[in-house]
Amino acid sequence: MHASDRQPVFDSVERTDGSPRHSTERTYTFLNRVSGDFWQHPRHLIDSWASHVVDDFAYKDIRARLRARDDRQFNSALHELFVHEMLLRAGYQVTVHPMLSDSTRHPDFYAEKDDAGLYVECIAPGWSNVTDAERSRFNRFVDVINKAKIPNFRIGLVELTQGASDPAASKLRREIEQWLATLNPDEVDLLSAAPTLEWTHDDWSATFCALPVDRKARGKRRRAIALFAHEPAASFDGAGVILNALEVKHHKYGALDAPFVIALGTSFYDTDRHHSLQAFWGNDLGSEDELSPEDGGYFGLPGSWRNTSVAGVLLVNRLHPAKLAEVEVTVWAHPGAEQALPGLDVVGDRITFDGTRIATEPNAVRVLDFFGLPTPWPPGEPWPTSRSAAD
Repeated sequence: MHASDRQPVFDSVERTDGSPRHSTERTYTFLNRVSGDFWQHPRHLIDSWASHVVDDFAYKDIRARLRARDDRQFNSALHELFVHEMLLRAGYQVTVHPMLSDSTRHPDFYAEKDDAGLYVECIAPGWSNVTDAERSRFNRFVDVINKAKIPNFRIGLVELTQGASDPAASKLRREIEQWLATLNPDEVDLLSAAPTLEWTHDDWSATFCALPVDRKARGKRRRAIALFAHEPAASFDGAGVILNALEVKHHKYGALDAPFVIALGTSFYDTDRHHSLQAFWGNDLGSEDELSPEDGGYFGLPGSWRNTSVAGVLLVNRLHPAKLAEVEVTVWAHPGAEQALPGLDVVGDRITFDGTRIATEPNAVRVLDFFGLPTPWPPGEPWPTSRSAAD
């Protein structure tokens, strides 16, 4: 199969549906159907990155996973494409799924530059099938309710007990419409107590509150749910996510003839890199960024290094094709690795360790500049003619 014979990732069709993404809609399905010049840019970018994968078998695999009805596969394939393109733009010659002399397995990439090479294995942790089913039930529940015709109100989801099967959401939507029709938006005082509706069906239960719409915005179609307040505060073990993912990969290929790098895709919202520091160094660093003898995470500490077959971890955080300005890339070098990490002069900060202290070597190059993309990205407006529908 020649490159000219390849099918593009996205369908070559005329698009007329410019509505926002539905709760139950997969990322690829949304990107493939949404109209507008704004959304054409991420589609073109992904197709362009995929075209740079010269191996036809690898291209077919990437394309199939991007188009799969499973966001876990889409995210994993997009992460690989991003890393592949990043290596190319950094000047590396990249071989996809290189052969190994002592193993029948194949890392994702072998990248070579200035007579120095490294192996790269990509992983983007997803969620379990059980969690996926729960998410899907919740998203279907939300999608049905969001279609409620309530011109003078929006609603807040205050409490929710989710059942084991799909709820009777269509009936609930009619109950919400009838309930809100009995209320006068000018008489609802949110400062005292918003009116509420309690609903139960089988093993589902929910409590909703009525939120009056400003007079100037009444009568317009919009998503019914404006507030999600049903989830209690909970701790998130980001360090555990990182460690579990690395555990899967670091012993996969045995001894290699070049440094081995794991490229990890995550979706954390911690600007202080708390989860990453916990995972790699095993402590909650203070203002001095110093490590004490009892610390030590995935990398360990001098005299007791761990996982030394890994030269470093390339962490790609918050990757989305329409939000590339928000992507955070960091290179975490393992100071005790059997084979030291070479320059790996990709975009992103480099995190190093001098024996007692962790330091950050900042990279002044922005992600958008590195990939040759304009600011803002994507150019234009996502919802130029239906702004209220996105509220």
